[in-house]
Amino acid sequence: MKNRQRIDSAFVVLVLSASIISAVNFSQASSDVLSREDMNRYVRAFLDTYNRELEENFRPEVRKYFPFYSNYTYYVNATVSDDGAALEFMSSNVNSYEYGAINTPVESAIFKYVDLNITSLDNVTGYEVLIYTGPVSFAPFLTVKSNAHVFLSDVIVITNKASFVKVEEGGELFLSNVIVDERPFFALIMRGSNQLSAWTTEQAGNDAHRFLQTHLYQAFSKSEDFREYYAYPELSQLIEEIVWKHLHLEGYDLVAFKEDLQHIRDLAHDKYHVSTEFVDEIVEYIEKVMMTPSPPLPWYYLPPWSFIIGALVSLAFASFAGIIYRRFVSKKKTRTPRKKRKT
Repeated sequence: MKNRQRIDSAFVVLVLSASIISAVNFSQASSDVLSREDMNRYVRAFLDTYNRELEENFRPEVRKYFPFYSNYTYYVNATVSDDGAALEFMSSNVNSYEYGAINTPVESAIFKYVDLNITSLDNVTGYEVLIYTGPVSFAPFLTVKSNAHVFLSDVIVITNKASFVKVEEGGELFLSNVIVDERPFFALIMRGSNQLSAWTTEQAGNDAHRFLQTHLYQAFSKSEDFREYYAYPELSQLIEEIVWKHLHLEGYDLVAFKEDLQHIRDLAHDKYHVSTEFVDEIVEYIEKVMMTPSPPLPWYYLPPWSFIIGALVSLAFASFAGIIYRRFVSKKKTRTPRKKRKT
């Protein structure tokens, strides 16, 4: 009978502990869902980082070629759903911010269904064109897997009655100067997470760097240097190769871009004696960002502190469970009255 009581008591302790842990986890998860203020802080950190980096590395006369700087007032639309969140920047005459919480998938809220039947686009320059021409399908045109990062720039997408994208949990989608089913997106960030941990101000700074580095290609192709180089067939051919690689060659990164620019710079300077000032700034910036080491992990993530902290948390939990058991579960011991001795 006593063994049965011990088992029942242990079971009650286990249930109580599990309930407390579940309640704490649920409360923490609920409180970590993105709020209006969270997204507002993210937007400010994103724009501050982008513009600060630009002002520190490029002359005023070339900053106009970078879209987030030249279109500095925005209408920003934040959408938070049960399974993800999205942030869209649209050029506007005044700065404005809108936040909406929805219970439908964030992808369908942003990329509306459009009844199109387009098989080709003519006279399109500066964009890569992607058209779905298969049978009508509910499968997404693009799937961003968990922990994948997809950045589309200067692209036109026609889904023809299909859905555009599905961003899985932990996936990230970035759009810059993209048109989806005739709707233009100046800039958009979408994640398969609605948690604050995925939309911190630190992450906003990282995302600003992603856009700034992608905009290097666009800025170069719009600059005075670019137009001046086009006067020379040898240089124009090299420039067209850079533009083609940026649009079509998977894995064409900053390192390869820097090498191609350096070749153009040497040729323009040594053979044709034309200005290379903007090219020099781009090359210097690429060297700077490529040499920047990744920030170190916080000390509490590194051994031996990670093991020590883990052990302390386990010990605290065990102590807490013991207190609950002693205070609320174990039976109070009753004292047996002593018999009076006969005199």
